[in-house]
Amino acid sequence: MQKGWTTTKLIAAGSFGVLAFVLALFEAGIVAATGFALAGGVLGALLEPAIRLLCCHVIDRFGSATIMGLILGLLAIPIAFQGPPGFVPKVITQLIGGIGTDLMYLLLKRKKILASAVIGGVNRIIYLLLILQIGRWFGMPGIEEAAAAFTSPIVVG
Repeated sequence: MQKGWTTTKLIAAGSFGVLAFVLALFEAGIVAATGFALAGGVLGALLEPAIRLLCCHVIDRFGSATIMGLILGLLAIPIAFQGPPGFVPKVITQLIGGIGTDLMYLLLKRKKILASAVIGGVNRIIYLLLILQIGRWFGMPGIEEAAAAFTSPIVVG
């Protein structure tokens, strides 16, 4: 088996990004139907980390989640996924999240179950904080309402 990156691994990492985008279309539909910026977050909180984790396990190379995030972020610009349509900083969010996922996987890849739990759980919290902070920096519409919703006793408790 070849070490390092191959064309097949690069295509596979990009394909995981496309798969995550296709599934994010459902999340964008929920956001469009409700008008609430993070309404599709439940679906996204389950599907995207699972695909990102699958990408790490299948490709098993540092940078696979970053490539996946770059593709997902670029494709997600025109839809209501992790921000309003046309909100270009969502690419930055996906890149930072991909680098974080790659680092966590690099540290924990010998313990696959622990890596799955950490990447699936902790990464969602990191994404939420990133989206809220980048949304505030760039004046994303509805971000203050979303921040208030996530600090409400119903969501926290």
